Amino acid sequence: MPNGPEAYRPLKELRPVFGHKINDVWKDLGPKVCQLLDSKELLWTSINVVRFKVDRGPVGPVILWIGVVPSTVSSNDACTSANSCLGLLKEFGITNVEVEFRVSIYIRSASSSFLKPVSDLHPTVNIHGPLTAVLGPSIAAEATPHVDGTGVIYLAE
Repeated sequence: MPNGPEAYRPLKELRPVFGHKINDVWKDLGPKVCQLLDSKELLWTSINVVRFKVDRGPVGPVILWIGVVPSTVSSNDACTSANSCLGLLKEFGITNVEVEFRVSIYIRSASSSFLKPVSDLHPTVNIHGPLTAVLGPSIAAEATPHVDGTGVIYLAE
């Protein structure tokens, strides 16, 4: 942890992963990672493949970023599970990926339909605003086309 009069936390930017072998095998690898974490009885909430750029440095390595429910995973369990994930990645010929855990809370949220956008002068604009799809199409599962939502990542330190 930085300290002193001009201390600051390093700025981290989340970056996507392109052109990596993990993208090519994720359809087969992803479910196996889920099964592995379930077999370890981890209360995981999400699994992401990401990269970080710290301050003005280069983009870092590919990371298998696993979200877990707060206060449910010991450091020993995280270490054991991370090593198991690395072994699974190795089975797919991937040796240049790191595994990291983070605290993550997942809340399933969907509505039957988003509201139509309204003018800023409309009396219900404050109600419509948060319940309106704003950036592109909403996301709906194939099995439930009548229920839609959007995917968002919120990071807190």
